[in-house]
Amino acid sequence: MLYIGPYDFGIAMGHPGEYDHPDVIKPMRRILEICKECRVPFGTTASGVDSARYWIQHGAQFFETSDELGFISAGARTLVSDYRKLLPRR
Repeated sequence: MLYIGPYDFGIAMGHPGEYDHPDVIKPMRRILEICKECRVPFGTTASGVDSARYWIQHGAQFFETSDELGFISAGARTLVSDYRKLLPRR
């Protein structure tokens, strides 16, 4: 299998942090096509739901959506928000 991390790949392509920049997507798509020709599973990190849909439609077989810190952070924000709703308004 081949995994391309678009953050690092974007840096190499001159667009750090721009997962969805055309100069990042185009060579990744070419690599994906080579993987399909060679029957090698291809995966990447999706920048969001639309990005995941794009990669799935083009043949990506796996992808990362977040990391453990992102999940912990999101859960903590939800928990704090829910508890704040219990406080009387000032």
